[in-house]
Amino acid sequence: MSVQTELAPAGRPLPSREVFRRLLRDRPLIPLTALLVGLIALMEFVRPGVLTADWIGSTIRAAVPLAILAACQTLVMLTGGIDLSVGMVGSMAAFIMATQTGSQGPAVAILLAVGAAIIAGIVNGIGVGVFK
Repeated sequence: MSVQTELAPAGRPLPSREVFRRLLRDRPLIPLTALLVGLIALMEFVRPGVLTADWIGSTIRAAVPLAILAACQTLVMLTGGIDLSVGMVGSMAAFIMATQTGSQGPAVAILLAVGAAIIAGIVNGIGVGVFK
């Protein structure tokens, strides 16, 4: 039993729904980019003038820490695990840094935040590696 497909004028088969679905499934960046552009267009339509260089800069500055955390979580998931503490450790480090910057200065606040995150990571690693 064979399935015949219609041919395009050049003699090639016309793309079917399945080909389109496979393209979007194999290349998730395409629908995600389309969604991002659609959301930005919707936001500009609802509130004209919001799309400025300042908005783009602040959005990128806010997205970078989330991208770093997502990359860390991706590495954990690629090795077959799952780590639900990534958000908690990131929030803890941000809280320590935000509360200590005024009194200790930015360099000391960063060191305290990184130190606390390292301690949480060691405790997590021992809990997973030793105690399962």
